[in-house]
Amino acid sequence: MTLSPALASGTDVLRWDRGRSPFWQFVGVVGVWGYVIALHLRNDGLWYQGDSSRHAANGLFWWDFLARIPVHPLDFALSYYARYPVISPTAWPPVFYLIEGFMYKIFGISPFVAKGLVLAFALGAGLYSMAWLRRWVGPEAGWGATLILLQPGVVMWSHAVMLSVPSMALSIAALYHWRAWLERQRHTDLNFVAVFGVLAVLTYIPVAVLLLVALLWTVREKRIALLADRRVACSLAFAIAPLAVWAVVALRWAPSHRALAMYQGDYPAWRLQAWTFYLERISQLVSVPIAILVIGMVGFILFRTPRSLELRYSGLWLATAYVWFSVIAVKEPRHALFLIPPLVYLAVTTMALTVATLNVQKRSISLALIVLAVVHAGPASGLNVGKVEGFREVAGFIRQIAPGERVFYEGTYNGVFSYYVRAQDPRFEQSVVLGSKLLYATRIEARFGVVEGVASVSDVLERLRNDCGCRVVVVEREIAAPEANIKAVHLLREALTDRRFRLIRTFDVQSQGISHVDVYEQVGAVADTGSIQLRFPALQQDVIFRARPIER
Repeated sequence: MTLSPALASGTDVLRWDRGRSPFWQFVGVVGVWGYVIALHLRNDGLWYQGDSSRHAANGLFWWDFLARIPVHPLDFALSYYARYPVISPTAWPPVFYLIEGFMYKIFGISPFVAKGLVLAFALGAGLYSMAWLRRWVGPEAGWGATLILLQPGVVMWSHAVMLSVPSMALSIAALYHWRAWLERQRHTDLNFVAVFGVLAVLTYIPVAVLLLVALLWTVREKRIALLADRRVACSLAFAIAPLAVWAVVALRWAPSHRALAMYQGDYPAWRLQAWTFYLERISQLVSVPIAILVIGMVGFILFRTPRSLELRYSGLWLATAYVWFSVIAVKEPRHALFLIPPLVYLAVTTMALTVATLNVQKRSISLALIVLAVVHAGPASGLNVGKVEGFREVAGFIRQIAPGERVFYEGTYNGVFSYYVRAQDPRFEQSVVLGSKLLYATRIEARFGVVEGVASVSDVLERLRNDCGCRVVVVEREIAAPEANIKAVHLLREALTDRRFRLIRTFDVQSQGISHVDVYEQVGAVADTGSIQLRFPALQQDVIFRARPIER
């Protein structure tokens, strides 16, 4: 008896085929992705203060912006900030936020929706890596895509509402299609390059290095003549238009981040520490086995083993990106997740070359990669990922005792608190005033400079009663290190001992360095203020605006 064509086709899909089956590799990638999700299922992703809460809130802002298309965008943004001082709409490009806002519309407002979007991008990175390794290393090598998802940098930052993982995933897709186009010049690949390249850069500007990587690939493979193709010019024009628009927006409304780009900090490019920073912290990006395998690639080069095409592509990607991120003075391991894919691809290539050198069956590659993924599962589960809990309950309590009122908040996790106020306030009734706007102001962060706004306890009392008009005052009990040297922060704590304040409730919270949040009530009448003062010392010459909280 013979199988029908339909049944035969289904049987072929399910065949193991010595580990080369794309179906089972897909199942493996999705299974590992599910494992990574399960590791920190209850973590809402807002633990990285203060960027994560801002990334989660910006999606709400942009969709509210598009719902109105205001004639005066700056006034709209200031009014929005006057009610929910968590947004930072022009600090980063808007692609992630537009998708995030759409997801909020479908699934409701929750940080888990934003984190779920980040995890979806992580899956995309895994699937494109599977396609990459199958195509350019070997069908058996597709299992190496599971290793992408199990690297320390991906496990940690896929559980935070941050832009690193989404931009990495989009960059992999853009470079995959550029490499495919260099091989076959299919117009479809060029279109995908333009789309994914623009989306990547308009998610996180530093991954613009992918453009340099693509150019160097073209030069190295002696395909520079292809750039004269009319289709390339059309795709380039398509890409430049949105990038140019965002450049104008950023230069006009985000001068603070232009200044930050010029900041040299502790790692200027002329110091050796700038060039060893990511090498010293490589364990925060990839695992020890991956690093060892990449080092093993050097052995193949030294002993003149026939070089793999993958070595040229991933090696050039790694070298170019490492130089790029070393030159950028503001450094953190999360900024350089773009280094993880070429490191993993080189490690998988090393395994493939080892099998070829030993002249053993190719299915050994599949088995070795599966075993290596299992080995990674344990360390991945033990990775210390931050967690913040308790602030949603604080925001909910404030909504109960002071519905529709303006509330004062001082503390490191002001962004998380403000996000939850917005999430629970669909009618734009509640509003938050931050100590870092009313009593003092920082130039982006305290380390870049602080402008004090009060000089005594009486100044604090005056601001809270008459300028803020806040009956309820919420203060983190512990003072975090960045605020320890700010005089206004200590004056506020002293003012709260005054008889004009009554402690209503204390909340236990879980976060880095903060364990208690105290809620106070001002006794007596407070001024009914309309607009509030917003100070932004990072903008030009300490710009001060006045804005009335936005209304629905």
